[in-house]
Amino acid sequence: MSIQIIKHTSFWDETIRTHHMESRGIAFYNSYFFRTIPDEIYFTDLHVTKDFRKKGIAQELLNYHINTSVLQGFKKSYLWCEKGSFMEKWYRNNGYEFFKNKDEKEVWLFKRLV
Repeated sequence: MSIQIIKHTSFWDETIRTHHMESRGIAFYNSYFFRTIPDEIYFTDLHVTKDFRKKGIAQELLNYHINTSVLQGFKKSYLWCEKGSFMEKWYRNNGYEFFKNKDEKEVWLFKRLV
């Protein structure tokens, strides 16, 4: 399966944020980076509509994020998720590693892109 992505980028002072949406509107994620830290990008808000889950769409969105981040010169990707959740396991299966605890319920993960 190959999905099409629609993007919208916003510039907020030191932060550049991009909303990535699957062309039918059934899935999306956001990414952002700080101009002062140009080699790190953050992956957030991954969501796939319930009727379209377990069809590989989240995997395609994550792959798209990783591939485009590499092409744009980012060296690390960061995200946070609930500790011990199926999403933490899924991100770890996709090469993300523990970075630090965000708080008592959530954890920061990172992936080296190059």
